[in-house]
Amino acid sequence: MKNCDMHVHTIYSDGTLRPSEIIDIAISNKIYAIAITDHDTTEGVINALNLIPDKKLNIIPGIELSAILEGFDIHILGYWIDYKNVDLIKKLNDIKAVRIERIEKMVKNLYDIASIKIDIEEVMKEGNYYTLGRPHIARVLIRHGYANDISDAFDKYLNKDSPIYVEKYRLSPEEAVKMIVDAGGAPVLAHPGLIDNKSLIPEIIKAGIYGIEVYHPKHKTDDIYLAHVFAEKYNLIETGGSDFHSPEDDTIGKCTIPYYNMIKLKERIKHRGFTSSIL
Repeated sequence: MKNCDMHVHTIYSDGTLRPSEIIDIAISNKIYAIAITDHDTTEGVINALNLIPDKKLNIIPGIELSAILEGFDIHILGYWIDYKNVDLIKKLNDIKAVRIERIEKMVKNLYDIASIKIDIEEVMKEGNYYTLGRPHIARVLIRHGYANDISDAFDKYLNKDSPIYVEKYRLSPEEAVKMIVDAGGAPVLAHPGLIDNKSLIPEIIKAGIYGIEVYHPKHKTDDIYLAHVFAEKYNLIETGGSDFHSPEDDTIGKCTIPYYNMIKLKERIKHRGFTSSIL
């Protein structure tokens, strides 16, 4: 069976592996296709597409955008985006600049509030100078003995209730969907089971979602059932993926969808008049 893992992160956002390493694992795990869906950047996509060997693995160019609705975190996945789209690149560069500013503020807060001094350059290097987030601060804190692991670092210093925390810039669901659609892609609601206020899901779908991530490692049975219900009610394509970040925590191919589901999602783009030569 041609299985597709539609949710994979690389070192270009908050993952720990390079695209080359991810490709090797996916091929070893006999995955037909993976979507590179780094947070707010397409650098991992570009790198992966330059590496792909002899069609042993298909790469779907993707992205994961952070959004907010009524104070709740929402993530929107985009598939088959034109990663060379000028407007998309400009908006992603703007988001990157805001992310760097946020990380700088949190590093300063660590010193001002907790008397913990870490080097912003070390945090930047941890994030490979691309999409920076709290996990990169956490890894530096662990390295210097201020935390035992990522969870410990978040619990002690980086959780949303901490005075060290700085709110990040997030799009509205409509803005995230528009960015993806304008770049020729298919927008999909990521891990709906992890949304704290599930009554918001219909409103998010009405922003222009094409699909819904039914299969996710953190989805419980009730979450899968609820996602099925929304897919049927709103005529959404059911997707799924491992949300891979590191081999210590995740497995590429742990959650997949069959090839025909992926094709059905791509058909939604073709109906808009967009085409992609990639898978």
